[in-house]
Amino acid sequence: MGRLISSGTLLLLLAAIVSLCPTAGPAQGPKKIESKTAKVKAKAKKLPLGAARGQPPANANALLNRKQQRLRDHHLPVPIGGQPLGAAATPKPAPETAVSVSSVLAEAKVKLITSHRLTPEETKGQTSTVCEPSLAARGDEVLLTANWFAAFSKDGGASFQYRNPYTTFPPPRQGVTFCCDQVALYDKAHDVMFWLLQYSSDSAGNVLRVAVAKGANIRNERWHYYDFSPEQVGSWKKEWFDYPDLVAGSKYLYVSSNAFSTTANGFTRCVLLRLPLADLADAKEFDYQYFSSTEVGSLRATHGATSTMYFGTHANQATLRVFSWPENSNTLEQQDATVQVWSNSSRVAEGPDGYNWLQRTDGRITAAWASKDTVGFAWTAAQDTQFAYPHVRVAVLNAANKKVTAQPHLWNKDFAYAYPAAAPNSDGQVGVSVHFGGGNLYASHAVGTLIDKKWDLVQTAGGTSGPYDAKWGDYLAVRRHGAEPKQWVATGFTLQGGALRGNIEVRYLRFRRE
Repeated sequence: MGRLISSGTLLLLLAAIVSLCPTAGPAQGPKKIESKTAKVKAKAKKLPLGAARGQPPANANALLNRKQQRLRDHHLPVPIGGQPLGAAATPKPAPETAVSVSSVLAEAKVKLITSHRLTPEETKGQTSTVCEPSLAARGDEVLLTANWFAAFSKDGGASFQYRNPYTTFPPPRQGVTFCCDQVALYDKAHDVMFWLLQYSSDSAGNVLRVAVAKGANIRNERWHYYDFSPEQVGSWKKEWFDYPDLVAGSKYLYVSSNAFSTTANGFTRCVLLRLPLADLADAKEFDYQYFSSTEVGSLRATHGATSTMYFGTHANQATLRVFSWPENSNTLEQQDATVQVWSNSSRVAEGPDGYNWLQRTDGRITAAWASKDTVGFAWTAAQDTQFAYPHVRVAVLNAANKKVTAQPHLWNKDFAYAYPAAAPNSDGQVGVSVHFGGGNLYASHAVGTLIDKKWDLVQTAGGTSGPYDAKWGDYLAVRRHGAEPKQWVATGFTLQGGALRGNIEVRYLRFRRE
């Protein structure tokens, strides 16, 4: 997939000078891209009521230790170009575009309705400092997933029951087991709940599984599911999917993922699948469209988008690459937007015990939303000459012309902010979930809102320890509540009572704007 250019000759000349030079900005106009259609139909396989939900595998602790040791290779890096030629070394943001939130995170405008700490019985101890909790909330029915457990609630999040992602569904093929990413999502318009599971890779690749339950089947936990492999989607052999995400539009479910080589572990492409929601809900076979690119990675689609889906990534440290995909078209538009230059160096945010909880953090976009006539993206940037700690960079764009209208970054001079997640409610107000810590604070968690460039946050839990292995992340989740669309549900976690991963406490959170 190409760059935006004014002249093919000029592009070749610039590429010969420096490969990281940014492409031209929005003034050149959008580039049209045709999506592709997969030739193989996905097939639903119904899972009977009462499928296996038992204990973790007998060797769960050994598996967990092995996975933890490999986490430095988990979510392998993808291309992000450096600072473009001639760019200032991180220009100081204007006062109205950077928001410092007080170390006392308590705002009357944000009300916590539910803050349920999952117990060891509800997680079977399968927690980790690289937790990646996600959730879907229909009403009383709530699915919460993480690395490497799942839990289901039938009382609105007051209590949960452990669900075993290793055994709830049969393996895609012999020798391939669940590991490790999961994403949950509820779509109110079609009354369907989605549960995405990533499976381990072998020499041939791996599978992303999208499990679906509709209506009464949600409460009964009666799932059917679809499998997608790189070879099935695009005839990409010896590749495996990693770092998936789910977002629903009006008519389609969007599944994004990176892909890597099974032989070299190198990045090969990013992919966005567009699956028909109605067919998914009714367990039908279907054809589907997809977009892929070898130039950028870690696409993030926007929660709240309806008739047009927006998704974006970094072209380099001064350029967002934003895609628009109308749901009534097979043609996408690609456009670049210039943002304030940010640092992608190693993040440093040591807590009181000296552990750097952000050592493995990177600059991938983790929050993306569409609200009214704007789209927004947020990610974790490193400390630099203007910001003493890692912080959350934000870019809000006009949805029509993709021009940046605001950059209300979230920062503090005494500690770091990281791992933002965001989604709008039915009023278009953006709810957020974010971690913070460093300096005199252990890694902690907050939820709140970003409205009209103003952040209002309330602390949900304060940590009491730092991770001894300097690992944290990699993403959180915020969703519109299925039964109360003006409210949000979210995930967060903290480390309590010691530096070991078993002391991670995961929380189910429900909040609203006063």
